[in-house]
This record gives sequence, structure tokens and C-alpha cells, in this order.
Amino acid sequence: MIDLKLAHTFLDHLFEQLQSKNINIDSYEIDHLCYRTSSDENYQVIKDAFSPLGECLIESEVNGRLIATYKLKNPILYKHWIIDLIEVPAPKQGKITQEGFEHIEVVIDCDFEELEKSILLNAPDISFEKKGLEKDLNPELEIEFDQCAVKFHHKSLENIIAIEKNTVLMDFLNSSQILNKLKSYSPCISGTLPLNIHTPHSDLDILFCAQDLAQFERDVTQLLQGRFDLQMKRTTKQGQETSITVFHNDHFKVELFAQNYSSFKQQANIHFLIEARLLKIFKEELRQRVKALKEEGHKTEPAFGMIFNLSSPYDDLIKLNKLSDLELSKLL
Repeated sequence: MIDLKLAHTFLDHLFEQLQSKNINIDSYEIDHLCYRTSSDENYQVIKDAFSPLGECLIESEVNGRLIATYKLKNPILYKHWIIDLIEVPAPKQGKITQEGFEHIEVVIDCDFEELEKSILLNAPDISFEKKGLEKDLNPELEIEFDQCAVKFHHKSLENIIAIEKNTVLMDFLNSSQILNKLKSYSPCISGTLPLNIHTPHSDLDILFCAQDLAQFERDVTQLLQGRFDLQMKRTTKQGQETSITVFHNDHFKVELFAQNYSSFKQQANIHFLIEARLLKIFKEELRQRVKALKEEGHKTEPAFGMIFNLSSPYDDLIKLNKLSDLELSKLL
């Protein structure tokens, strides 16, 4: 069995590196730790060591090597963070790796460009590893330090696993090429499907940032017309002119929601982020309560509002997202 005190030692070292560079990540969620293995044989040993500590959510092959993810029965409590996922990758072929905790991954609510600018203001000598930006699903930006690293992305690993395990959803994303062909508009998957609180009537929401809504609509039409019956409209949401495209595939309704505003700062994504954190903290009990209310006909935000006694759930959930994991854990 792995001694999770080693995680605290690793995090102490990592935060010393961050502090030395004047980089502050206190307002972001740490969604998981990565534990590197040194060989394929040792990968199996480490998996066996983590098995008593939690559930293996998924083991899959990524770029020729296996990666397993464990959801801890007892999360790691570090400062004000609650961290319940450990990612365990086998080593890349031909690459020598040092065994042990190697990096953290952080969920951000802004564009990568904005994050870069804010970090460089205090740490102008920092260099970023950007090869992860090429990924269609949950691209990432990385900063490497001495024997540790931080990776930034827009969705937690658990949410991405929920998407990847939903074969119908993944088939649609792969066949439609929405994330790839519309990548310049910063697509951001939202809604209940990645949260595992969806009902048979739930739709897939994808948010976009488009300075030119007319051009966005032309690009959507070029990509999807002929395969789906597209219904487009313009409206105003949260004070922003908004383009909404709705269509159905064989399994669910899809809504493409575009504004001239960062897709990661749009209200729907902030709601998604706080709901994901609350589900992480309060686990299956909260998930089942939310699903029960949704099956009674309540929408997602009002359902969370009823459980957490929020007088104005759409506004109050945004305020809750500013609280730390530790503060959120005291709400129920």
C-alpha cells in the first residue's frame, strides 16, 4: 500500500517551487495528482498498491501506454484542497522516469492566454510547455519545475473520464469533429453528461467564444449542415448577444452556445465547475439527491439550490465557486 504522506511531502516541495517563482494557484482546484512508475512491471506493482486505497475509475491505453486512475476512499487533505484522484501512468517506451509523485493538475476558469499573462507578470522567466494544447479534449498547459510540474486544464480528470466512458457521447464528438474543427472558438463542454447527473432527456451543451457570431454560424453550418437539422437563433443571455444552435443526433439533443465572451467564464461553465466540486466533496449521496430532483422535473441549478438552501441558485452557485474546497465541505 502507498503511504499517502508522501503526497504531502511532494506537495510541500511543489509549493516551495511555486512560491519561489511568485506563482499563486490558491484560487484554482487541484483535481488530481500523478504518480509516475519506472517500468511496466512496477506499474502493476503500484496499481496493486493503490487498489486498497480506492476505486479504479478507468484504465486505458493512451499513446501506446496504459494509464489507470484511482478515486480515493479517503481524499488527500492539503491546505484548503480536497484531492481525491490519483493518476498512475506506465512509463513511455524508451523514457526513463523516476518513480513517485510527479505533477498536479489544476482546473482553471479562464483562457490559457489570460493565465499565461497573469503568471508572467510575477514570473517573467517562466517557460511553458505547450504540446498539450494540441489535444482536442481537455487541452493543457504545463510548467515544469525541479522534479515536479503543474498542468492546467479546463475540466477535471473525473469529468473527462465520464465523457470518455460515455461511448455514445464520444462517438458523436469523434464523428462530428466539433472540438477539432471549431477549436479556434475555444469549445468548452458543459451540462450534466460529464457530471454523471444526466437523465434520459438531458442534452449536450458546448460553449464557444466567437468575436464574430455570423462567422461562427457560417462555420457551424459548413461543418454540420446535411448531417443534422440545425436550428439557429440569436438572443441575449447574461447581457451578451448570443448565438444558439440546436440539433438532435440519434441519442440526445445538442446545443451550441456562442458569445463574444470567454467560453470558460460563461455562466454555464462556472455553474459546471462548482457543481463538479460539490459532487467531488459530497460524493454519491449528493449525486443521487440531485438526480432524484432532476427526475422530478427540476432543472440542475435549482436542484442544487434546493439541497444547499440557495435563495437565488443561478447567482449563488457562482458565489460558491469562489470558496475553497474546505469551505465548501462545511455547507451540508
